[in-house]
Amino acid sequence: MPVPDSTPSDLRPRRRPDDRRRSRRTTAAVIGAASVLAVAAVVGTVVVNGSGSDSPANAADTKDWSEVAPTAGATETPAPLPEGDTGALGQEVSTTVGLDEVATFPGSIQARIVSVTPTSTDGGRVGELSGDAVDVRLELVNVTGEAVAVDSVAVNVFYGADRTPATPADSDAVIRGSLEPGASATGDYVFSVPAASADAISVVVARDAGSPVVVFQ
Repeated sequence: MPVPDSTPSDLRPRRRPDDRRRSRRTTAAVIGAASVLAVAAVVGTVVVNGSGSDSPANAADTKDWSEVAPTAGATETPAPLPEGDTGALGQEVSTTVGLDEVATFPGSIQARIVSVTPTSTDGGRVGELSGDAVDVRLELVNVTGEAVAVDSVAVNVFYGADRTPATPADSDAVIRGSLEPGASATGDYVFSVPAASADAISVVVARDAGSPVVVFQ
């Protein structure tokens, strides 16, 4: 018998309903697995690129800039003035002591710096600068056996390694009058000084005009 060119539709093998459902489930599983792998790849890329610990740019940001940048406010402290020096201040230096020490004018009074406090001035008076300043509180003690006039006591401030003269501001609390034996007096002296140099000042105290000065620094 001759073989027909095509198989009639009623003679072809038919898929059972179970076979169709199994095929659809297999296809869905394959698509689902591919989707999971794609999402995992995207998440992995985001995690790797977003990690701060492995990123070269972030590694550079962690550089210790304190090694290359100067410390804010750092100012070179002036070297101590030798006794008898007249070049730096224009007056003979009797003695040089620390800011927290006591200096004695020969045969006269003792002086000490009670405090140096950062402050500011508003430039409200003639010749007064506005801006950063320091308030130097000075104490004088009469260690002699007789009254000592202190009206002529003068205070000046220099700042920085070059000993730049600080501009004084008017103060109503300076020392005036005289001191009886054993008595003391305290006065405030304000000077315009940049905030960065407030910790690098020299305070020069003169007993009177022409007398050797004492330097606190």
